Amino acid sequence: MLNNQQQTPDGMHVASTVQASNVNFYQLIVALIGFAGIALAAYFGLQSQQSSNQTNELSVFIQSQIQVNANQNKRIDRLEEENKALTKLNTMQSIQLANMTARDQSRRKPSQIYADFVIGMPIPAWIKGPGPDNTFVMIQINAEFTARYGRTQEEYKGNTDFDFFPKDLAEGYQAIDREVVRTGAPAITQEYTLINGVRTLETSIKFRVMLENGVWGVAGFVFP
Repeated sequence: MLNNQQQTPDGMHVASTVQASNVNFYQLIVALIGFAGIALAAYFGLQSQQSSNQTNELSVFIQSQIQVNANQNKRIDRLEEENKALTKLNTMQSIQLANMTARDQSRRKPSQIYADFVIGMPIPAWIKGPGPDNTFVMIQINAEFTARYGRTQEEYKGNTDFDFFPKDLAEGYQAIDREVVRTGAPAITQEYTLINGVRTLETSIKFRVMLENGVWGVAGFVFP
């Protein structure tokens, strides 16, 4: 408090009281700036926390989606394997049906029965019979065989694998044919063939068939 003496017109002195400010203006500015800094720090800290939480949530979501996709892929792979197994089972049943049909229809030539069977197959199929020098020659192919390998029934009939394939491939085909005829057991194989000049790995099934005069031939088809 400050006391100031003031003189009245009659010469008397009167004391007046003035209150002095205890807060400096610059101190007030500094305080306001400090408060603003604290507020901004708190705001950005909150934003950073929210951003971190969102990042964590996104990471968890992505990981869960990856796991879901992995599980779906496993189920697809399992279904594909089951489908292959069913296809092979159906094929073996078709072979058995063809054998029974050949036995039951004794008035028809067995080779004609198997030829009809091959022609009706929805995948590439063929029949071979005994040829010279312990080989097998082509007797019948179907339209799917022609479409896949680019040669017609007229081109294949009466020829061996050596007429159309490299020696190493032809020898492999003929060796399996001889083994199927010798044992009577069907063979499920993976062999290379030529498609448009490119070696391509294929799965095939070969089985023994009875032809005219009691001779054995070999039929087969490919899973393209």
